[in-house]
Amino acid sequence: MSTLIMQSDSASSAEAVLATPLVRRRADALAIDLAAIPGSGVAGRVTLRDLLRAAGQTDEAATVDAGEPGTSTDGASAEVSSAPPAYVTPVVRRLAVSHGVDLAQVVGTGVGGRIRKQDVLAAAAASHQTTTSNGGKPSPAGQDARRGTVEPLTSSRADLESRASESLQGSAWRTAVVEVDLAAVTRLATEWALDAPQTGPLAVVPYIVRAVAQSLQANAVLNATVHAERGAIEFHAREDLAVELEGSAGVVVVEIPDASSTSVQAIARLMASADEDDREVSSETATFILTCGSGNDVLFDTPLLPIGRTGALNVGAVVKRPVVMSDPEMGLGDTIAVRSLVLLALTYDHRLVRSTDAARFLARVRQQVESGDFS
Repeated sequence: MSTLIMQSDSASSAEAVLATPLVRRRADALAIDLAAIPGSGVAGRVTLRDLLRAAGQTDEAATVDAGEPGTSTDGASAEVSSAPPAYVTPVVRRLAVSHGVDLAQVVGTGVGGRIRKQDVLAAAAASHQTTTSNGGKPSPAGQDARRGTVEPLTSSRADLESRASESLQGSAWRTAVVEVDLAAVTRLATEWALDAPQTGPLAVVPYIVRAVAQSLQANAVLNATVHAERGAIEFHAREDLAVELEGSAGVVVVEIPDASSTSVQAIARLMASADEDDREVSSETATFILTCGSGNDVLFDTPLLPIGRTGALNVGAVVKRPVVMSDPEMGLGDTIAVRSLVLLALTYDHRLVRSTDAARFLARVRQQVESGDFS
């Protein structure tokens, strides 16, 4: 009996450690307890190099540090026929696909010959300056290079589609949307002079993240996981958030553990430290997901619910619009003012979350953001 208890305690402590699914799988294969490894990543996350060094595989860890060929952070097997000769992150691969760039023809300028985002963009720009076989005429501007082509379905895309379909089939999705005035947090972003502030539309996101985390404390039904195979619902004791920042190079996931106890300044620093070239894309360990379009013109989007999760929030585009304002204290009646507004779209599992739960959660988020009370 005592042996079983010790194994259970070890498993639970390992699960509490911040680490990507790739690192966890590697640790299981090496029979190493992640809880015993000091993490060097953001917020103490255990990275692949930390695990390899703890396992005594210093040569392989040095290869990870240098970014040499043969090490892939996405865990996928190298394809002999089509894989480029240098180390390429999943984000760079997606960028190459979107621009129609053959990575095998790109010379990497990074450490150890690594192909970086800038290398792909430079190759894409050079291809637009070359002529095509269509009578030697340049390709028409604004046309996607993938027109008329066939490409294989990558494992990451196939996995995403499979998970989304499984989540849709196993839960009842609904979406609720509220409009939020950003005047107060826009002013705070300037007055507080954050150590590592975001710029543009993303400047307000750390405040929204903090408000979401605190609202989840009062609405645990949206910070839960449905374990269908066990017939149980787990209400999480912490608000471990993941913020998905979507840009031209793909999705970068910023992990914010115990977000309700994390300051706005710390959240801003975590977001500013996200590296589009190196960061592994994974939000599987988060209890709640926020998605952001990085300032695109889409008013809002419906975020995908990860399997088993009960809620996810999309932060839409920040827009300026005239709004009717009422100020009874000043006795001015209704006035019209130009305000910065954003739409927050909450996707939730209606099997567990009622529409009144969703409305109460969004109302609390809006109240805190519009009041600017983050003391």
